[in-house]
Amino acid sequence: MAWTGEVIDVKKNIDTILVTVRYTDGVKTFDEVYKSYNAPDAEWIPRTVKERILQLDGVDKVSISTGIPSQPTDVTEKNLFFTRLRKYERLVQLVSIGLVPADNATLLSLKTWLSSKIATYIDEV
Repeated sequence: MAWTGEVIDVKKNIDTILVTVRYTDGVKTFDEVYKSYNAPDAEWIPRTVKERILQLDGVDKVSISTGIPSQPTDVTEKNLFFTRLRKYERLVQLVSIGLVPADNATLLSLKTWLSSKIATYIDEV
């Protein structure tokens, strides 16, 4: 189905106009807000919506292949390790200032998980 656009909200202030447009193709739906700082001509929104619909229709017709292989599993696991390590460090800071109890379930779970993986990444910490 082709994309359509519908103005769902217009807000006028002293120096700006905000127009919210809802786009849908019958399956996907999203809103975009357009802002004008001056008095736009009468065709501003119809022209803007038409251009956006042409872009959306064009994107739906294009199949893009980047040619970039997916990340190896070890890179993903490594990223997960360091993401969880940063979260653990933040929780430890919150414990030190008294905002989170030392027996917090998330903190203890992260500590257990990190302890089981630390040997793999110890040289990169």
